[in-house]
Amino acid sequence: MKLSKVCVFGIEKELTFKNNINANVGDLVNVRVKNKIVRGVVIENLESNEENFYSEIISKENYSIDENSIKIAKWISDYYFCELYHSLKLFFPPNSLSMEKDYIKFSKKGFLKYNGSLSELEKKIIEKIKDKNYIRLSKFKPSQILIIEKLIEKGIIIKKRKIKKISSIEIKNLIDLSYPVKLPKKPNIEQALALSKILNGKKYLLFGPTGSGKTNIFIWLSQIILKENKGVIVLVPEISLSPHIARIFYEKFGDIVAIYHSSFTPSQRTYLWNEIKKGNKKIVIGPRSALFLPIKNLGLIIVDEEHESSYKQEEKKPYYNARDLSVLMSELYNATLILSSATPSIESYFNALRGKYELLKLKSRVKNYVYPSVEIVDLKKNIFLSSKLLNEIRQTLEKNNSVMIFFNRRGYSPVLICSDCGYVFKCNYCSVNLVFHKSIKGNYLECHICGRRYKVFEICPKCSSYNLKVVGFGTQRIEEELKNIFSNYEILRIDRDSIKNRKNLELIIRKIHSNYPKIIIGTQIIAKGFDLKDVKFAIVPNADLGLSVPDFRNYERNVQLLIQFIGRIRTGGLVYIQTYEPENEVFNFVKNIDYEGFLNYEIKKRKEMKFPPFYKLAIIEAKSKDETKAIELITEIYEKIKNENVEILGPAPAPIEKIKNYYRWRIILRSKSYKRIKEAIEKIKNYNVKVVIDPYDLM
Repeated sequence: MKLSKVCVFGIEKELTFKNNINANVGDLVNVRVKNKIVRGVVIENLESNEENFYSEIISKENYSIDENSIKIAKWISDYYFCELYHSLKLFFPPNSLSMEKDYIKFSKKGFLKYNGSLSELEKKIIEKIKDKNYIRLSKFKPSQILIIEKLIEKGIIIKKRKIKKISSIEIKNLIDLSYPVKLPKKPNIEQALALSKILNGKKYLLFGPTGSGKTNIFIWLSQIILKENKGVIVLVPEISLSPHIARIFYEKFGDIVAIYHSSFTPSQRTYLWNEIKKGNKKIVIGPRSALFLPIKNLGLIIVDEEHESSYKQEEKKPYYNARDLSVLMSELYNATLILSSATPSIESYFNALRGKYELLKLKSRVKNYVYPSVEIVDLKKNIFLSSKLLNEIRQTLEKNNSVMIFFNRRGYSPVLICSDCGYVFKCNYCSVNLVFHKSIKGNYLECHICGRRYKVFEICPKCSSYNLKVVGFGTQRIEEELKNIFSNYEILRIDRDSIKNRKNLELIIRKIHSNYPKIIIGTQIIAKGFDLKDVKFAIVPNADLGLSVPDFRNYERNVQLLIQFIGRIRTGGLVYIQTYEPENEVFNFVKNIDYEGFLNYEIKKRKEMKFPPFYKLAIIEAKSKDETKAIELITEIYEKIKNENVEILGPAPAPIEKIKNYYRWRIILRSKSYKRIKEAIEKIKNYNVKVVIDPYDLM
């Protein structure tokens, strides 16, 4: 008797089923559990004479994954402490995991062709659907679905899933081919040296400044891999903010490139999954989820901007890091791995220093690319928009050059306050201040954590005063101030409020490439992927915004953002970086654009403070709408593991204590040994808490 272990979606433990339909390991199958038809994945086939099985596998779907994918899913489940079905879901298209998107229809042709007998129940089903168009399968009872599946096998019923094809026109609109990119015919000396060192199946950290031609290396490597009849995965933090990579690959390789974009519907993503599985697409470009697409004969994985926090999934299980998983995947498939960045993460750089990756350096920018001069300005001696700064803007505009302002705070003002009693307006559901926004439709207050919006209050709820005022600057307020001063020049604001959809972004990109706006104001978006030709003066009005965040990565993130921002300027000029702490050592590294110097400085600090890459961290978080219950649960967990051989920080509230009306209390485990952290977590695995291994954000 053939039995199979099946991981059923939504059920923690694998179940054993009788396998009479020759379902293979990796197949997506339908099984019956507690009078419901559900889906799962065959993870192991067993040859056994025992009758100890749950029930029978009903049927299999047209989706399957390979055994390496199952190994990776098991590793994710084990390392990141999540149920196996959560990690297996990553490998299947979104429409395939339930029957909600399955439709059935009677086939007259199949009925006439079938020569066998039919049961009374089968005849009833046929009678029920024969004159109808496609009907959703989930509308039927489990007992009826069992019969329908048998009729599908006999060819009398057709099962169909709605899949929407993605046209080449949609792809071209998505990546905007209106301004073609010219690739150099051959690499320069540094690029050629880097390419000569890259061998199949090895791991590399490609470290080079913005504008050093890292993308060109990606293209040349991909050409080599394609000649070997192998596939390529290119991970980017977000396609919409990295359109140039998608554009360059599509221009070079055409329709064999699959762009995996968040704006695609589930049925479109299912279409792409099928195209990749068939081998019609040889190159995949997309965010972290693209790593799990079934590319045939994987030969190369590229993780662009490998330092980006968006590669770590922290919103839902599994809480994985795609960059770290790409290392495992490259080993299983014997594929070459390229981690690439102008500002690599401290972990990746440290791994390169100790030989886990080979470090490939590109020291110079490509021809005609010139860094600007950087000046650190003391805000204690200058106001936010000083006369010196405004004069520099005016002189730049008069020479028909552009100005760029990087301010990482959207909205008009971060605080609405009562001038009489000092009351600050906060979100009812999160422990953060509400941000004041201006709008044509009416001003509002918004929580930048949960997204809730509130009408602007006219009176103080504490003292009934009408004397309310906004305090501080956001991108909207900077835009308003500069419009009043430089009314003859177009000003373009780039932040999440101005980029509401893909069309907005496309319009902004076209404007930037036409050199039409002379003043560009933006949040961190403008430091990520926009090439700005005629910018001669750039400003960071307050570089301290992220330095006070209670997170050991705060200096790393800020230096990365500042150096990436400076790197967007290609033709020289001047950058003002304003700070209340000009004596802070990190600003020397920024001024000299010495990111490697910062890495070595910060590595020493991390070692002293016992943080990654020298120590492993794990967050255990309890949350409840009742703060007392959250405290009690985390205290109970602390008591359970306090004698384990691991350092425990806390219990304490999370830096943002309440989010979406849930209070969050946590402990942080710290140890040089992941094994010790794992042993401690095993003790509390039955508790309903959030466990994040290798957290990228401590907030």
